[in-house]
Amino acid sequence: MTQSEARRLHEAFASVLRAPDPGAAPAGLLGIEHEYSLRNGDRPLDFSEAMRGLAIPGRRLDPGDVNAYRLPSGTALTADGAEAEVASPPIRVRPGFSGAARRWAAAAAGELDSVLPPGIAKEGYSTHVSVSVPAAAADATARLYAVTFAPALGLVLDGPRSQGVYVRPRPGRLELCGEFASGPRLGAAVALAVGSAGACALAATGHRMRSPLPPRLAIEVLPGVERFGYRVRRDAPGFDLYRAGRSGIVRRQDGGRIAAGELVSVAWQAAREVLGSRASPGDLAVMDGIAAGELPLGVEEGSRPAGPAVEAGGLTRKRPGEGAILYPRIRPGMRIEAFVATWDFTVFRIAGRGRSAFACVPRASLERFFVLLEEGRLDETLGRYLAQSYAGRILASHEQTAGAGLYDEVADPAQLLAPEREPVDAHLGEPYSGKRGRGRPGKAGRPGKRSLLLPPQWSIPFVGGVLAAAVTAAVVAGILLTQGGGSDEPTPAPASPTPDVAVSEGPPATSPTRGAETVTPAASPATATPTRSPEPTPTRPVEPTPTRQLDPAPATPIPTPVPTETPRIPTPTATEPPTPGKSPTVLPTETVTASPTATATPTAPVGDVDPPPPPPPPPPPPPPPTPTCPPGTTC
Repeated sequence: MTQSEARRLHEAFASVLRAPDPGAAPAGLLGIEHEYSLRNGDRPLDFSEAMRGLAIPGRRLDPGDVNAYRLPSGTALTADGAEAEVASPPIRVRPGFSGAARRWAAAAAGELDSVLPPGIAKEGYSTHVSVSVPAAAADATARLYAVTFAPALGLVLDGPRSQGVYVRPRPGRLELCGEFASGPRLGAAVALAVGSAGACALAATGHRMRSPLPPRLAIEVLPGVERFGYRVRRDAPGFDLYRAGRSGIVRRQDGGRIAAGELVSVAWQAAREVLGSRASPGDLAVMDGIAAGELPLGVEEGSRPAGPAVEAGGLTRKRPGEGAILYPRIRPGMRIEAFVATWDFTVFRIAGRGRSAFACVPRASLERFFVLLEEGRLDETLGRYLAQSYAGRILASHEQTAGAGLYDEVADPAQLLAPEREPVDAHLGEPYSGKRGRGRPGKAGRPGKRSLLLPPQWSIPFVGGVLAAAVTAAVVAGILLTQGGGSDEPTPAPASPTPDVAVSEGPPATSPTRGAETVTPAASPATATPTRSPEPTPTRPVEPTPTRQLDPAPATPIPTPVPTETPRIPTPTATEPPTPGKSPTVLPTETVTASPTATATPTAPVGDVDPPPPPPPPPPPPPPPTPTCPPGTTC
């Protein structure tokens, strides 16, 4: 195939898949992540160690997180240090979005329960809400958010013993982290997070709003530790804001003062304007009550805002992108299956009789890709590309993943990830010098955290269970053949872990077999067998008390903060901070190196669709038949 012919087919593929991206506009998409601490009796359980022995019905497709499994529902399951983490697919911000986020969070918790051994207890550890923002404005959005909306979000999302919130600029999104929340409080926090992130993104890009943003606050902002970003602690105003509650008085950078209750009200008014017609009355009701003082803040005692129960019910409307990437598609002369999947894009391997090629599909085009594939409208383009000889087209950079395209090879999959800042050592103004796990680039590792080189895409116990069922069925068939008897009909073949999926049908009940693991994909994939070396179980570090400084200059590497640790609580005040004048703001240095971004967030936006229930386990194989003796003989 000539370069010009390859280019023509590439452009034809890109043209037919072109689709508007709901994540391009501020606050067009959101994602919800929850972390859980696990215990086996009275002992903590390290999920990063435990998950090796679990039968997880998913595939490892994220080159930025070697622990991450994409589950059939579209949820991602991974380990963040010792904690188990579940993440929803991107959810479109439109009427009903907060209820959809709550349902996805509840369904993800159920999926985690389904893979845990009996007797393992889980406890909510943290909540992460990601909101799409223009990539070029992510840093400016995060800086503005830290000194305007962050304290208000902390008052709503955090509990009485929480430490504060994190504000992290990520590629194409703003990540807001705080205490674990569920039910109505989670719905209220999601509504505030989405609207406030959108307001900051609009302000950072020069848009003017009718409702003013909260004033810039004279608070202390600390650099992030695990990821690049900002920490706004409960004592950032110079006193314990969470203990003071609504009556706490916070200094403004312009010399004025504002009560915490008024700060929450102003923040919600600006966020509400951004949400506009994209929010339903149900999305706004609980946060309306909190802002008006009719419902308690998260930091107030008994912090569980009243509200409607979590909506029950399963999947009401199936969308092609939900979990569909797990299952191979069979088209005339080719087999299409996912090779790499991230928040931004999915790369599919297209295997033909003579060679393989790769198709890159951006997030916005994923649903259209599946629809056109099932309708057969991509058969000619993909078939012609496979029929031609190798043309040297290599997918090797993140910039190439912005649009759909066809390629002969994929270089290092980690190089396809969006560049991301490293955590900063605040004293040196350099990337964080502590140990960091290579398994999640851009994130400093916790003690004991490590990466594994391209592990099997399917969990070994899950594959072992499928193979065991196949072996048992084969033994039964052998007994029937040697003993005689049985039906005259052909013996059914044992269930194969790789079903031939008809494109017009939905995903099969049985899971597909593990594909060959490719380190450097070429015309034929090469397998890679990872090896794991034992390491001691990690212990959770305790965050030291930060030292305030007048300049945004450096501090020593700080271990991972624990959202539920016992806080250092200064004397609360309901009037004003003890120290007059403007509090310093410590921001991390901007001159830091870039690295690939890692995310466990799946790819296809799901809008307000309910999460599907986890698939039922496969039925056990039938017991072997009892041998019979021929007539007239004695056994």
